[in-house]
Amino acid sequence: IADLDNAIRLDGKFAGAYNDRGLVNAATGKTDRAIADFTQAIRLNPNYDIAYNNRGLIYRGKGDADRAIADFDQAVKVNPKYDVAYSNRGLTYKAKGDVERAIADFTQAIAANPNYEVAYNNRGQAYRGKGQIDDAIKDFDAAIKINPNAESFYYRGSLLAEKQDYDRAIADFDQPLKLNPAQALAHNDRGSAHAANNLVVNGSFED
Repeated sequence: IADLDNAIRLDGKFAGAYNDRGLVNAATGKTDRAIADFTQAIRLNPNYDIAYNNRGLIYRGKGDADRAIADFDQAVKVNPKYDVAYSNRGLTYKAKGDVERAIADFTQAIAANPNYEVAYNNRGQAYRGKGQIDDAIKDFDAAIKINPNAESFYYRGSLLAEKQDYDRAIADFDQPLKLNPAQALAHNDRGSAHAANNLVVNGSFED
């Protein structure tokens, strides 16, 4: 942080240095200092979309959803193609229980960047919360196609298990365990899927 302090001392109008120092302060838990730095970056450059997004994330972390959304609003107003800000606003709406707006924002993020697998994961989770299981699976399919990652495989496996498609669910739970064998949740859900599949194949127990 000393180098960023020096950069600001040498050039007090260096908006990027304030933003970068804000990131360091955020990473070390100094959230009020981070907000002050992002605010100063915005004062120096009112079109600094990244600083709005970063300040919005801090506000969201502090539980101030309305201020967070206001910052994400500004970020996408300045840069209508800012996929990350749409996704962050969507997560904030989802946390507030406004799932429809969340889905709309994740869709905007995907429109801005069709290869943004995080937005597919986020929208898939929102669809899951609404009970739209097939739509959720399609989004996790898309995320996996872009980037085969443990999170997407796990989410999709959980939904396939809900649909009683146990063989495919087990195959999906295998993937995160290949990447990280210590994932207790994936072990648990794979075991449950095996057990449920055995009941389907061998019949139900009765007392």
